[in-house]
Amino acid sequence: MRRVIAGIDSDGRSTIVSDGFTSPRLVTDTMTINQTWGLASVPSSIAEENALGEEAVIPPPPNGLYHVICAFAPDSEWETDPEKFKAAMAAAGASENFVEGQDPGMHETDTVDIITILSGECYVRLEKAETLLRTGDVFIQRGTKHAWKNKGDVPCVHSTVMIAARR
Repeated sequence: MRRVIAGIDSDGRSTIVSDGFTSPRLVTDTMTINQTWGLASVPSSIAEENALGEEAVIPPPPNGLYHVICAFAPDSEWETDPEKFKAAMAAAGASENFVEGQDPGMHETDTVDIITILSGECYVRLEKAETLLRTGDVFIQRGTKHAWKNKGDVPCVHSTVMIAARR
């Protein structure tokens, strides 16, 4: 996806300092992750450089944040093989966040996430509840065990700000 970054030029005036495709990116059978921006710690300087590494990983640094655009494939493409989600979490550096023995895709991170559904729809399943999220809906995920369930036939795309948090 395209990412445009504002900054300050040598004359002290606002300008576009970068305009190009995002990197890093992770494509798996269950999800595609495009990381757009990261901060090593917050608050940060407005001139802070992007703290993302070469690979798309979750969660963000212990005091930082990441912004991610993620597309979840329809469940019909992977749910018969729950190991695919486990492999996707491992590829994203989050093996320890996968919850064994529960719904396929159940995981938890030490983050507060602000999630906006951009297209499609999906259910967010918690241990004792679930709800359908549609385009334009916002879900605040506060470090709880959860799974994304896309019962439709098109990917569910969402924008997420993941902010490191403590338990």
